[in-house]
Amino acid sequence: MSKGAAWWKRLLILPPIAIGGAVLAWQLGSGTGPEQGALQEVTRAVRVIEVEPLPFVPRAFGHGTAQPGRIWQAPPVAVRADDREAERR
Repeated sequence: MSKGAAWWKRLLILPPIAIGGAVLAWQLGSGTGPEQGALQEVTRAVRVIEVEPLPFVPRAFGHGTAQPGRIWQAPPVAVRADDREAERR
């Protein structure tokens, strides 16, 4: 490929950029923004309960031994020759 052909292909990006800029300018200039009403503060009634801190120790109780329901194992992974050479180094 000649140097002139590569230069020409680089210029092919300019028309889509120009069209996009024209569409953006048209959209921004043609319309008015959305109507904005007056902002009103919304109040909500809440209840507040004051409590005192209590000493709390988390515990779990159980009886007997636990056994897993299922045991999952990953399948073996194939190792490429490139990886083996990297491990040797």
